[in-house]
Amino acid sequence: DRRFSKNSLLFQTSGSTGMPLEVLVHPNQWIMEQGVVFRHWKWGGYNFRDPIAMVRSYVPPNDTKLWYSNKITNFTYYSPFHLNDNNIPKYLNHMKALGISILRGYPSSIVTLAEYVLKTSHPTPKIKLILTASEALSDRDREVIEQAFGAKVSNHYGLAEQVLMMGDCEKHEGLHHYDEYGYLELVNTEDPNVKKIIGTNLYNITTPLIRYDTGDLAIVTEKPCSCGKTLPTIKNIIGRRDSMIKTQTGASIPTVNFYTMFNESQEIERWQIVQESLTRILIKLKTNNISKDRVDELIKQMKKRFINSNIEIVVEINTFFIQKTEGKTNSFVSML
Repeated sequence: DRRFSKNSLLFQTSGSTGMPLEVLVHPNQWIMEQGVVFRHWKWGGYNFRDPIAMVRSYVPPNDTKLWYSNKITNFTYYSPFHLNDNNIPKYLNHMKALGISILRGYPSSIVTLAEYVLKTSHPTPKIKLILTASEALSDRDREVIEQAFGAKVSNHYGLAEQVLMMGDCEKHEGLHHYDEYGYLELVNTEDPNVKKIIGTNLYNITTPLIRYDTGDLAIVTEKPCSCGKTLPTIKNIIGRRDSMIKTQTGASIPTVNFYTMFNESQEIERWQIVQESLTRILIKLKTNNISKDRVDELIKQMKKRFINSNIEIVVEINTFFIQKTEGKTNSFVSML
C-alpha cells in the first residue's frame, strides 16, 4: 500500500531459494517485532542493558577488527566468519573481560564456540542465557551448548518478511507461537508429525502478507508446555520444505528427506549438503569417529533417494562448512 511506503522500513529475505523478496514493513509492525523479541529475551532472564555478545551478522572490514561494541545497546558483535582455534580464545577472553552475561548467535556459531570450550576447557564468561536464531537448532546442538556454557538455550524463530514469530519460554520445552504477532496455520504433510508453516501478519498494513507459505517445516507436539501459557507450542523447526536438490532428469528432491538420516547417525556431529552441479553432491561431515564403511553406507543410502539419476556423491570429513554472506551456515547450499 503506497500510502504508507514513505515511512516504512525495507527488509529483504536471504534469497536462499532464488531471488530475494523485498518487503516494506510498517512502523507498527516493527514496534510489535521489537516487543515480542524483548519479551522472549525477558522470559530467558534478560534485563535491559545486560551485556550481550552477538556472534552473528558482523562482517569485519579486515582480519584484525574481529569485534566492535555498541555502547548504547551494550551489545558487542563478533565475526562469525573467523571462528577458528586461533581466534576463539581471543573471543572468549574478550567476552570475559567485558563481563558478558548473554550469548546470542547462529546455532552453528555458538556450537563452534561450545565445542572449543569442551575440547580445551578454556574459561568462559559467566553466561546466564544463550539466544539462538536464524538456523535450525538440533537437540544435539542444544545439549552441547548448554554443557559448555552452563546456561539454558532460548531458541527463536522469525522471518525477514515479519509474518510469524516463535520462541522458548523459561521452561525451554518448545517454541511458543506469538498469536498477537501473526496468525499461524499448520498444514499437513505426508508425515503426521511434520507441518508446513503458513502465516498472516497482523500489523504490516504496508505489505500485508496473507496465508503466506514460509517454506518452513515444524515438528508438532500434542503436549502443552508446563509453563501454563496458552500460546501454542511447537516442538522445533526442522528446515525448509523448498530446499531442493535438482537432478539431470528434472526431479526436485527435498533436502528434508536427508535430515533424519544424518541427525540419527551418532557419529556425525554436524553436516552440510552442497549441490555443486546437477551431477555432483558434496556432503561435508564434522565427526571424530566415523569409519569408511559407515561413510560408504551413508552414500549408499543417499543414492537410493536419487532414483534413475546419475549423481556423484562425495564426502568430505572435517573441512570448513560454507557460510552465507551474513555468517549463516545452512544445512543445504546450492551452487547452481
